Amino acid sequence: MTKEVYMIDISRNLDAELMNEIKEMNFSRVPLYYGDRDRNLVVGILMTRSLIGIAPNPDMKLIDLFRDDDTVDILTPAYIKPDAAVESVLEVFREGNVHQAIICDDIVDLTRETEAVSQYIMASDDQRDEKKELAEAIIAEDDQRKHNVIGIVTFENVLESVLDMDIKDEKDAEKIEK
Repeated sequence: MTKEVYMIDISRNLDAELMNEIKEMNFSRVPLYYGDRDRNLVVGILMTRSLIGIAPNPDMKLIDLFRDDDTVDILTPAYIKPDAAVESVLEVFREGNVHQAIICDDIVDLTRETEAVSQYIMASDDQRDEKKELAEAIIAEDDQRKHNVIGIVTFENVLESVLDMDIKDEKDAEKIEK
């Protein structure tokens, strides 16, 4: 499990600064979150390789990429509980066709909020304000029960746990060389 997670607010502009930041972080998948509530509302997983060929655009926000599904790959996040068994995590990965899951202490509330925000993000222009109000109301209601994103677990983490050994990938080799 990884507790310190690099995540991006979907309200950020897709400017040169953000593009360079993503490049420097060198992750293949980056969680995207909505709102300022301690980054606890992950609404998508950005496949960073899909940004290749995209020019920085200071007038475009990441939220706009959700609406244009031909531009970049943003996956629906998978959620698991902190006490999930390895078999359960593997099943989530298999069913969702994902290699990363968000660890959260209250999946029901988080899923409910994520669905509401997704409906707002994907709404047509004439429905967007209404959907945003509904999403904000659900988020405010759920603030009473405040769920927490604890970290992420990756397919590599699971393999390392099952095999009881560290898996060295390309990034690990780069770190050793430096």
